[in-house]
Amino acid sequence: SLCPHRLLNFIGSLLPGSFLHYCFKNNIQVFCPAITDGLIGEFLSQSKHNIIIDLVADIRGINTLVKNSAKLGTVVLGGGISKHYINRAALCNNRG
Repeated sequence: SLCPHRLLNFIGSLLPGSFLHYCFKNNIQVFCPAITDGLIGEFLSQSKHNIIIDLVADIRGINTLVKNSAKLGTVVLGGGISKHYINRAALCNNRG
């Protein structure tokens, strides 16, 4: 299985000049709680390869990141799921 932030890191390694590539080069983790809700999810569902996306691993990953960070800051593109995702992580770790 593969967690979404590692998949996005890999994609960033392949796309020079992109936002994901900048994050890849600077070791910035990108979390996408609804990664399967769009073209990436459709691509993975149609793939010949049996790729399993482990969404729970990303919840653990963001909780660990929030818990161990000296400061918190977010950039939320959109709202809804992504906003609730980071806010929940902050609250669950007594940071919000």
